[in-house]
Amino acid sequence: MQLKSKCLVADNSGVIQVECIQVKNKKNVANIGDIIKIAVKSVLPTSKIKKGAVKNGLVIKSKIGTKFKDGSRIQFGDYEVILVERGIKGKGWVPVSNRSSGLVPYWITSTQLKTLFNWPFPKEIIK
Repeated sequence: MQLKSKCLVADNSGVIQVECIQVKNKKNVANIGDIIKIAVKSVLPTSKIKKGAVKNGLVIKSKIGTKFKDGSRIQFGDYEVILVERGIKGKGWVPVSNRSSGLVPYWITSTQLKTLFNWPFPKEIIK
């Protein structure tokens, strides 16, 4: 994903579509697991986040794809992000919403972003 790329939001924050305005790495191309700066383009009428707001997002799906050491590759048909914000005292990232509406790659949940995915599980899974 590069600048001006449009992508969907995969959480229940009320935001539908966003646009990438800054990639926070040296390559200026974001892939799965990267944090990007986004501008909100369309929202639901009941959303607390307004159109035009600037937020941070974590890329969880990418058209580019990712290659692994064993030769396998994962690739999706579109770009999706989860809205995040800085944690307490600027440490780590915290999700803006409380639920994701899609798949999250397992290597994101096992890296430095694992505090982001300590969401409560539904009661059906705990049983």
